[in-house]
Amino acid sequence: MNDIKTLEKLTKQALPALVLGGLLLSSGVAEAQIPGLSQPETVTFVTLEGVATEIASHAEGGGYPLSGAELIPVSELDLEFPGGAGGTNDGWGNALLYWSDGVDYAIVSYGEDAMADGQYDLTARGESTDDIVWSNDDLVRCPPHITEVIVRGKQRRTMADMRSIAICFEAYKLDNGGYPDGPTNGFIPIEEFSEHFHPVYIRRLPLTDGWGNPILVWHDGVENYRIVASGADAEIEGDHEGITHPIRPTTSDADIVFVNGWFKQWPDGVAQ
Repeated sequence: MNDIKTLEKLTKQALPALVLGGLLLSSGVAEAQIPGLSQPETVTFVTLEGVATEIASHAEGGGYPLSGAELIPVSELDLEFPGGAGGTNDGWGNALLYWSDGVDYAIVSYGEDAMADGQYDLTARGESTDDIVWSNDDLVRCPPHITEVIVRGKQRRTMADMRSIAICFEAYKLDNGGYPDGPTNGFIPIEEFSEHFHPVYIRRLPLTDGWGNPILVWHDGVENYRIVASGADAEIEGDHEGITHPIRPTTSDADIVFVNGWFKQWPDGVAQ
């Protein structure tokens, strides 16, 4: 494959592999461990997020930093991490790699074996590999157990945020005798209620689910409300009216639904 975005088996000779007693000591990354991931995997994931955040901030001026036709070490980029909390190596002490044409970008860890797993499109989701690839604000390739851990984390975060939103609705009703702005016309983004809830009822109103999709709300003005997160596929499944018993879907595409103080549909394997 000749596409610049395609990972070659040998990308750049003699890439630096700076083992400085582990990334935890050399970069200031927190020592907390993500449940279900090893310490090197945790460090790699946290560091990828930090590098991606810095790359996105640079892009605000008009495009991502260019890399040329090859993957290059992240250390060659002009990135500044606030308070020193960041790094340019993965959790195994190997250099994180970067590619961008100015429109798309990718950050790559070759994983524990420090070797590329063949050829693939850096910016597209694909089969599981030992390589860990972060592209355009999302994890697009990694070992399967990491995918499961990340999905569970997104689901748990989404459910916690939905509970916080529900508390806002119930507290607002207690103070005002009803929900803000009268009955909604179908589901609307929670962002439309920001002025009613922030900062009196919540310091930071959650606006999106774990996949970055708007959290949606319906209410009748006085008694009933429903909060829905659309899940990984970003598509709402319906109005979820009249759910009479708990539904526990096994797919991450399924909606997560909170009705009048209770979850009515939420992922199998995740506690309320």
